[in-house]
Amino acid sequence: MDEQVDQENDGANPRRPNYYLLGGAFALFTALVALVVFVSYARWLPHPQQASRNQLLYWVATRDLSQESPELRRALLERLIAEFDDEDLGGQVSRDALPRAYVEQVNDNIEMLKFDWFAWQVERYKRDTELRWSSVGASFEQAQRWLNASQRLSASDEESVDIAAEINRLIDSVPDNQRATAENLVADAVVIWLTRTDVATWTESERRELASQIVLSLDSRPLESLPAESTWTPEQQATLRHNAERLLGSWAAMQAHELAGISGRHERAAFIDSRMEQVQRWGLLRLFATNAESSDSPSAWEAARQLLAVTGDWLRWTDEADRVEMQALVDLLTERVAAQAMRRLLSF
Repeated sequence: MDEQVDQENDGANPRRPNYYLLGGAFALFTALVALVVFVSYARWLPHPQQASRNQLLYWVATRDLSQESPELRRALLERLIAEFDDEDLGGQVSRDALPRAYVEQVNDNIEMLKFDWFAWQVERYKRDTELRWSSVGASFEQAQRWLNASQRLSASDEESVDIAAEINRLIDSVPDNQRATAENLVADAVVIWLTRTDVATWTESERRELASQIVLSLDSRPLESLPAESTWTPEQQATLRHNAERLLGSWAAMQAHELAGISGRHERAAFIDSRMEQVQRWGLLRLFATNAESSDSPSAWEAARQLLAVTGDWLRWTDEADRVEMQALVDLLTERVAAQAMRRLLSF
């Protein structure tokens, strides 16, 4: 009896691998058919203007967009923006849903579309001068959606992106004769962004880095005007004002450290005077304006007076280790403002 069972088992064992082999072959055949169908379907894509939503995604996943004309890529961009919001695009195409061979193509295409999109925004910004803030606002909203979607589609495993470096890459990608326009677009976008974030949650080193970048921008292009109050909600206006105060405080902390290295009395006074003139040129203090004079174009005196109004916050926000330097800056600033007030009084 045992021998018969063993013989039956011995006879059954050789047949089992055949079943697995057939099953594996069928699975491989099914996968190959699916891939052939995928590639064949992708090969016959219509122009983006006539493409369906799924066909738009095939454009991104299967075509090398660097080989397509700028006009076709523009048409594809317009359709993608019109058809998909952030969640739709991220949900329709993802790394897990794509064959591995197409992941790299998706990333290359997204990179190209990103630069095309930015060039498009620069053109629109230059053209719509009367709609400056609304134009930038629309660009900002699109940028947020595309950034979120591209992060989900990206094959990169990096947890964070160097936004400053990414912005510099975008600016450098436009022709030289459009570089200034691109920089202005980014500067306005930063103002809008500061109505929607809270820099108080950042580390002080992060705030100082951002403040330094903004100062470079303001030195080359002062804030000539702000949009009408109706453009932003009261909450957004308050957020912008608070962020401006906080970043100005971080910049002041860096100036306080620099002042600590200057020993001569006249040199220290000249340093403070030059910084007050610098702040006046920026046009930033109109954010803190409380009357008609300061909301237009504040004089050096008015700028200095407004600076004094926020120095209490500077001291409160300064770390204990840096408070002595900040106090020295505030004291000298107060002294210089008093001297200006005396000269102003005697000039009447």
